[in-house]
Amino acid sequence: MHPRTNTSIPAQSPQTSDDSHGERRYPGMLEVTVTEASGLCYALENAVDVVSKAAAAHGTGILISRVGTDRYIVRAHPGVPYGFIRQSYP
Repeated sequence: MHPRTNTSIPAQSPQTSDDSHGERRYPGMLEVTVTEASGLCYALENAVDVVSKAAAAHGTGILISRVGTDRYIVRAHPGVPYGFIRQSYP
């Protein structure tokens, strides 16, 4: 767990085995909760690193959505062109 966030981001991307094809699958979405503003960039960069593997596998970009004052959703999104990161804040 990172000391400034409530999000634990592993050093390596979590993987699950797809039993039907033996391929690796990566999470396509992560929720990031920060407790201090100074940890926001670090937490979002790490979440993007993890989700980027799923985005690349599906040929999509990444969408970062702010869903609260201290909560963000980072996900591979088909509405974002491959290789791009788009931010959405209400």
